[in-house]
Amino acid sequence: VYITGYQREMKYRHPDGSYSAFGPGGEDGSIWLTAFVVKCFAQASPFIYVDPELQQESTDFFIDNQNDDGCFPQVCKHGEYFPDSLF
Repeated sequence: VYITGYQREMKYRHPDGSYSAFGPGGEDGSIWLTAFVVKCFAQASPFIYVDPELQQESTDFFIDNQNDDGCFPQVCKHGEYFPDSLF
């Protein structure tokens, strides 16, 4: 079951290490979904092989998208961010 889930999740992985609900053909990768996937893979790693290079690429995605103040914006289509007026 874990291996099947791991393999399925790879369909939603983007070349930059992020994950999204619809995969690389859809929207840009999600910070929040990527964090969830990295956590799940870390929890599954005692039971199945999880490629450490892929985990590192996802970690690099966080580093590349973190603001100077430590916050993580939601990366949107064309690299834009949600405007503050939405919150």
